[in-house]
Amino acid sequence: MKINLLTYLVKSHLLKVITKFIHSNSKFKNFFYLYLHKYNTSHPRTKLLVKNILAGLFIKGGVVICTLLLVPLTIDFVDVKQYGIWLTLSSIIGWASLFDVGLGHGLRNKFAEAIALNELERAKHYVSSAYFTLAIIIILLSLIYKILEPFINWAVILAAPQDTAYNLSIVASIVVYTFLFQLLLKLINSLLMASQLNAIASFISLISNLFSLVFIFIAKKTLTGNLVILSFIYSIVPTIVLLFYNIYFFNTIYKKFKPKFSYVRISDIKSLFGLGSLFFIIQIAVIIQFQTANILIAHWFSAEDVAVYNICYKYFSIISMSFSLIIAPYWSAFTEAYSKNEITWIKKVINKTIKLWLLFSFVGFILLILSPIGFRIWIGSRIEIPYCLSFLMLIYVLLLCFGSIFVMFINGIGKINVQTISSLISPLIFIILAYLFIKILSFGLSGIVLAIIISNFYGPIIAPIQYLKFIKR
Repeated sequence: MKINLLTYLVKSHLLKVITKFIHSNSKFKNFFYLYLHKYNTSHPRTKLLVKNILAGLFIKGGVVICTLLLVPLTIDFVDVKQYGIWLTLSSIIGWASLFDVGLGHGLRNKFAEAIALNELERAKHYVSSAYFTLAIIIILLSLIYKILEPFINWAVILAAPQDTAYNLSIVASIVVYTFLFQLLLKLINSLLMASQLNAIASFISLISNLFSLVFIFIAKKTLTGNLVILSFIYSIVPTIVLLFYNIYFFNTIYKKFKPKFSYVRISDIKSLFGLGSLFFIIQIAVIIQFQTANILIAHWFSAEDVAVYNICYKYFSIISMSFSLIIAPYWSAFTEAYSKNEITWIKKVINKTIKLWLLFSFVGFILLILSPIGFRIWIGSRIEIPYCLSFLMLIYVLLLCFGSIFVMFINGIGKINVQTISSLISPLIFIILAYLFIKILSFGLSGIVLAIIISNFYGPIIAPIQYLKFIKR
């Protein structure tokens, strides 16, 4: 079943069309094969990775373009201040992603392991148990928010004018309920990534971005900009797209794994929670370190500064998004390879990816040098981005990419105890350093990025050491 499933997906119209385009262009083909995967492609797992990376790079290019276009379009639809408020609200709602309690990552590892060992019945139980458990959690959370909603003043939380409280309450309700529903629907991405088919998961994201871009453009031309309309577009559109693909995949390639109540087992829920709980703790650290930044900036600076910080991040995230696309399929590939004790293959992939990271670093510094021109072309004179902020953001992104090489391996084999302990320490370090750099040393926005760099010590420092120890057994 494993071979049939993966073969079907690899030969699907999406991958077939994109890989055909790339193979027809010798420059594309030679570049990607030379710099990305210049190793033995006779291994079925490697072939699958190459196909997904090539297709994924093509798709991710579309995602990046949509993301870049959405920023100035959104700012023109509302304004810089409202855009900053929207970013801060999105960061707070992002905390809700914690409430999947790591089930998505747990399902990804367990499903990949079961498929690798051809234990299809166990895979069915994992899928149904994950969907059922997360559905119960989301229903409970929705009821809790409904009860607490009248007592929440979003204007105070977002440091916004009090006369916007009513509209912000409507915006928050739209975002909260759709976001919670999306948590359940996003489990389909866990299955796709477990099957080492990240390109198809990226395609879902591309479709969501394309529709959002189209609707924002139409709204800008026909309606008066406000946060209610903005939240509706950004929330409802991805939800509908995810719902469509859940229905589609569970009636085609994942038909045998369609969630059924009869397949739910307490033992599998415990198994998913066992690994998922550790990922849950790690998710908390990620949320505190990265989502809290917007909240701190909103309260210590202004909503406009939230926009400055995020636009700078989005510019350099071109590097991290492109790099993550390449290494994302490795997670489940490492799960399979480590289960089969194929250590040589793992070492070969890691070494090649480190060389690729050096190439991305070179590109990153070119982007830094050209950043004043890049920002001017992208957002015009709407916002000024300090050069020091750009430099630190580049350093952060490059360190994040380097660490992610080894974190993918650690996550793939499920040995995340040290990562979990580190994740409990890093948020505390981040908050202390952010206060020190901003309130005491007056580093400004750069202080936030510097605090994130220092507190994010696990990926670039500890994870490589762990990798060497595990690879030597």
